[in-house]
Amino acid sequence: MVDAGMYRSNADFARESIRDKIRTLEAVSIKDVSVKESKRMILAYLKKNPGSHFASEIADELGIDYGLAFKTINQLLESGKIKKSRVQ
Repeated sequence: MVDAGMYRSNADFARESIRDKIRTLEAVSIKDVSVKESKRMILAYLKKNPGSHFASEIADELGIDYGLAFKTINQLLESGKIKKSRVQ
């Protein structure tokens, strides 16, 4: 696109791309929930959305802290309430 004259330089293209991306971002709020509540939320999410999911995806969808999501998911794995996906 630089060669076509649409942008003055690669840096100009990068700046515009970043600005476009920033415009599409949504504000995220994190819910303050207990481990017990996060277990309930995660189990309900997995029941409603069967299949493989990343812990970060679950945290984003539920609006809970990443650290809490990882901690809760590890507890659920250890207790046998959920199983690790075998994604290849």
